[in-house]
Amino acid sequence: MESRTQKSFTASDGILIRYRVAGAGPPVVLLHGFSMSSEMWWQNGVAAALAGRYRLLAPDMRGHGDSDKPRDPARYGRTLVTDVAELILTEAPSGAHIVGFSMGAELSLPLAVDHPEIIRSLYLIGSGWSPPEIVDEYRIHMDWARERAEQDAANDLDALSALVDAVEATVGLPEAQIAALDLPMAGIAGQLDVERPHLERLARARPDFDLEIFPGVDHMGSWKDPRLPGRIGAFLDAQPR
Repeated sequence: MESRTQKSFTASDGILIRYRVAGAGPPVVLLHGFSMSSEMWWQNGVAAALAGRYRLLAPDMRGHGDSDKPRDPARYGRTLVTDVAELILTEAPSGAHIVGFSMGAELSLPLAVDHPEIIRSLYLIGSGWSPPEIVDEYRIHMDWARERAEQDAANDLDALSALVDAVEATVGLPEAQIAALDLPMAGIAGQLDVERPHLERLARARPDFDLEIFPGVDHMGSWKDPRLPGRIGAFLDAQPR
């Protein structure tokens, strides 16, 4: 297994954000899904596939994993985007590539809108240009998180609920902002994923967005698909070093 270390920084509002670092090379930020953690990238083989030629920065987003878990909705929303920008400015001030799954994919677009000078490319998995109605999906995920609470003691349900209450601040971007993004973008969606239409809408608005559909795969299957590490690696390898 590739060597990795855990580091942390204090966000501008005082929240402690912990993140994993592995590998060497151009920086790549890996953004996990809702109620998950940075560990997902080691579980699905993406970290192992990339660490030989990229420097991986994988945060536990606030409310998740080993990072602080505030229970006030005012501590979430667009602040999640700011956390990632502050991580990049701390570890890779010249900019980084972004790979995101589900919630991480949804945060990737406002991150590029708000901080274009430090974002080199986007690779979106399982979600993307989501409308405000996506909050309904988050509430379904909250139900799943409650069902898993006894098996997954790392999750703070009150913190996750606070995040859901503020999620609309990070979605529903105007089409003009999507059109103005000047960076390479690609991604995958499962054919059976209920969030696939959000990525297809992005592909219609941005013909340069390279979207691949995995037949027979649903939302949670996409991040575990054995093809994913190779697809991400091929996209990143095609970008300027």
